Amino acid sequence: MSCMKFERSVAWAVLILVGSSVTTNGFAQGVGEDCANPENFAPAPAELTQILEAHQAWIADPSSGAPADLCNLTLKSADFQDASLSNAILRKSFAERARFL
Repeated sequence: MSCMKFERSVAWAVLILVGSSVTTNGFAQGVGEDCANPENFAPAPAELTQILEAHQAWIADPSSGAPADLCNLTLKSADFQDASLSNAILRKSFAERARFL
């Protein structure tokens, strides 16, 4: 298996694992519920950094920060290498060429 295929497989495995924890813990929005983000919204890098920093703060202390709501977002080429997406809302997000490792 080529390195590119392996990285893609690992990224999908991460998304599947993260997605399964998101859908079973009560923080995710239901399939039929509306998303606060417009469809195919692409946040600026600084905005995505703020969302992820607030999410990290929320993971450390649920009374601070906020869970990352990434539903409907286009996260093309985003860098999640140092981010924990535990309990993030990822429904209908698009992460082509995003880096997870």
